[in-house]
Amino acid sequence: YFDDRGIKLKPVKISKEKSWEFQNNLLLFFCGNLRNSSEIQKEQQSKTKQNSTNLRKISEIAIEADSLFKSGDLNGIGNLLNDTWDIKKRLSKQISNSKIDDAYEAALRAGALGGKLLGAGGGGFLLIYANPEYHQDISNELATLPRVQFRFEESGSTILSLSDDN
Repeated sequence: YFDDRGIKLKPVKISKEKSWEFQNNLLLFFCGNLRNSSEIQKEQQSKTKQNSTNLRKISEIAIEADSLFKSGDLNGIGNLLNDTWDIKKRLSKQISNSKIDDAYEAALRAGALGGKLLGAGGGGFLLIYANPEYHQDISNELATLPRVQFRFEESGSTILSLSDDN
């Protein structure tokens, strides 16, 4: 959450079953368009004061999301992702582009409840939240974007090295 002293992190505590269900409701697509995220971040930082209202809204949504996770209302989380995506795009004109906007809108039309671009914006990965019965329709609509299979990892990032010695 965000307060006058800055951003504070608070772990989300949900059961393994709800975490599994949440993960199964997510789709990840690679949008391409790799970019220098530091330029986008610099613009966002330079506009922190004028974006304070939007940053506070995102903080309020994070607090609401914590309550929804605790209650098990995962579809509510999907809806909040949509709300934060709308707000995040106001932070910088570089966060999205027509390709990303078109893909996001197509996902919503196909049954998604919400989503977000991972990272600073401008390209990279689009995370979509939808109930599993809509996954195929969404994948069909976003067929030009590679779908990336992923799983949550409790221990954090792990670097894998493959060698020919095995």
